[in-house]
Amino acid sequence: MKSKHLYKADLKRALSRVHADELLVKEIFSHVEESYRYLKDNGYSESEIYEKLQGEIGSPTEIAKAYKGQAAPTVKVYSSFYIMLNLLFFIGGVIVTALYLFVDIPFITALWSAKWLILCGYLIFWMLLGYQGGREYGVNGRKIMNLTVFVAILPNFFFMLIVLWNLIPGKPYETMLTPDFFLACIVSTFLFPVVSKIGFLFGRRILV
Repeated sequence: MKSKHLYKADLKRALSRVHADELLVKEIFSHVEESYRYLKDNGYSESEIYEKLQGEIGSPTEIAKAYKGQAAPTVKVYSSFYIMLNLLFFIGGVIVTALYLFVDIPFITALWSAKWLILCGYLIFWMLLGYQGGREYGVNGRKIMNLTVFVAILPNFFFMLIVLWNLIPGKPYETMLTPDFFLACIVSTFLFPVVSKIGFLFGRRILV
């Protein structure tokens, strides 16, 4: 009789032939188990479940071909990409701030006037970080995403502490950091991990 166990065995063989990443294999098997429990609770027989798994998730051969054609980015690439991208954003923000303070450039002035919009866009960046982690690695990618967020956010936290402890002169910033925007920046920094987790959940749902 065709069953979940046969499906998983066929899938494991197919993925081993294309040298699939172990994390991906665990995630697919986790998804198979979730689908199996759902179908079993709804009264499907083992043979019906096998056919449903083939239809909803794909046959083992189809999954292996899809992996071979477009493998998920490695954990190292995923983490490094978002850590470096946030570092570039951070450095870019410092440069824009310095130019705004000391050089009269219309473009920089216009850019700074859109600071609220930029802050919203920055929140979306953190959501995308979590979203890709959930979409590419599923439930097994939660630790990867959390570690990536922790490392990526370090420059933001250090800078926030430097400003709060008045380790840099505050006078130049008084005209540009209004109390409401300054508070929004602090709150947003603490919200980045939360926003990433929300993005992760959305990505996880897309995968399922």
